[in-house]
Amino acid sequence: QLEPLASNLNLLAMSSQRSGYALVWIGDVQGALAAYREAIQTSEQALQMDASSSASMRNLSLNYTSLGDLMGSPFHVNLGNRSEAIRYYRKAMGVAEQLAVLYPKDAQARMGVNQARTRVAYILREENPQEALRLCQMALASNDSLLADDRTNTEYRRDQIIL
Repeated sequence: QLEPLASNLNLLAMSSQRSGYALVWIGDVQGALAAYREAIQTSEQALQMDASSSASMRNLSLNYTSLGDLMGSPFHVNLGNRSEAIRYYRKAMGVAEQLAVLYPKDAQARMGVNQARTRVAYILREENPQEALRLCQMALASNDSLLADDRTNTEYRRDQIIL
């Protein structure tokens, strides 16, 4: 009985996240901030209802990433708050790592870990280059493993070039 409610919450969280994304593109960063926070709160509720749900974990990680991007990504419109960006990227990385541990054969979960690691590394590259390098090396090694499993995957190849 809890599963349908968690599923509905995931859909609601995805809607809030997409609204936030659209609001960023029209220049309403405060509206986006509110939408991303709502998406996180809804995703956290869904995950509390079904702690092993890969969909809930993915949504939560994605929502933390979106808020991290808005807070301080050098590649997106942002609020210039690097410390909050790092905080949310680390949260995204933690959830992505949990998901990859629970579902070790899930390539999408492993790719999510890599993406979270590289986002943290981008922010840390000036203030803590050693940690940034370590995270990039971990992401690169993991991406090598993904490529070994599927040499034709263009996303893995792209990430290999970026790293």
